[in-house]
Amino acid sequence: MKSDKLFRFTTLALLAMLALGAWCVGANQMGHSQMAPPVVAVVNLERIVNNLDELTARQAELNNWIVERQTAFDRVKQQFEAARQKLEILPTQGAEVEQAREELLRLQIELKLQQELSQEGVDQRKALVHRDLFDKVSDAVERLAQKNSYHLVLSNDSEPPLILGTEAQVQRQIAGRRVLYADGVLDITDELLQMMNNEWQAGAGN
Repeated sequence: MKSDKLFRFTTLALLAMLALGAWCVGANQMGHSQMAPPVVAVVNLERIVNNLDELTARQAELNNWIVERQTAFDRVKQQFEAARQKLEILPTQGAEVEQAREELLRLQIELKLQQELSQEGVDQRKALVHRDLFDKVSDAVERLAQKNSYHLVLSNDSEPPLILGTEAQVQRQIAGRRVLYADGVLDITDELLQMMNNEWQAGAGN
């Protein structure tokens, strides 16, 4: 008798556990099915950067700096040409001609140094502009994503065609692709560009 009661109790407990387990599985499946899919957006990073109002302003600043450097270079170049012409009419020997040769050598070294510094300065300033703009685009993307509840924003590199070259060059282009297709409805490039240009104008270029 006791064994029959124990058997019935064990059976009921087992059935209850199975029912509870089935309910949990069903609840989990229902919960997963009700979860909203992630919201993905894409941007054309190159088009954004190339059409930023700030880029135009920064390029103007760089052009002004280049003009200043070129003016300084031309001034030294004129001094070099004057020193070279003076040396041509001086006698081949004497203290004056030695001084003229030293001055010509000094100006030649200065010309070379200014040319190297100017090129390095241009490269550094261009790199700084690209870095600053990329940081600002990243910040704007994050703010726009939070505003519109995007879970993931990708740089759309699917648009430009592969450039023909050597096998290795084409393979590198293929390996570097991250997006193979993106529906136009996912593209937020225009919205992001408009937001950034509005913010730049509102800040009076700051």
